[in-house]
Amino acid sequence: MHPEDRTKIFNDYFNSIFKDSNVLTPEQFEKTADSYEAKFGEFIPQDKNSRILDIGCGCGHFLYYLQKNGYTNFYGIDVSSQQVDY
Repeated sequence: MHPEDRTKIFNDYFNSIFKDSNVLTPEQFEKTADSYEAKFGEFIPQDKNSRILDIGCGCGHFLYYLQKNGYTNFYGIDVSSQQVDY
């Protein structure tokens, strides 16, 4: 499959699933961010200046968690420009 076809299929899927969803609301970002400490707390560095890369960041829920908790050196990448642009 050609890469452009794969991208179109993914973007169409994203639009159909998340267009009218509550996954991208501020309330959902808060709820999701609050769950990261319990799930991943032991793996997240204590140093707030640590470099962190979120591969497959989607809409940025984990990046939101990092920012909310004072981290300053984090980045996210995703194949979906629509999710990243959100």
